[in-house]
Amino acid sequence: MAKTFTEQLEELEKQAKEKIVLLINTSGEKSDFLSEHCLKITNDDLMFNLQGGRYLKEITREHLVDNKGYLYNYNVLPIDNFLEVVDYLLKKEIGLAK
Repeated sequence: MAKTFTEQLEELEKQAKEKIVLLINTSGEKSDFLSEHCLKITNDDLMFNLQGGRYLKEITREHLVDNKGYLYNYNVLPIDNFLEVVDYLLKKEIGLAK
């Protein structure tokens, strides 16, 4: 039986999260806020608002981190924004993104 669209979306989200972990393992940087490695968001267009005027600055293996160091679950971003961030991080890794 073919997968439903919901199942396909869940699988895509799982793959994106796995890519984040892989990228952190290979090229993660020390977080400005936490004692762990992260991927930094340097593209202003992807510094999505998270809450109360704070915006996305870093992504860790399990959380989004805003410009004040507050942590959020990945799911606070709409899935299209989350995937856009992951696409950017993948392109950045191979030198295609600023």
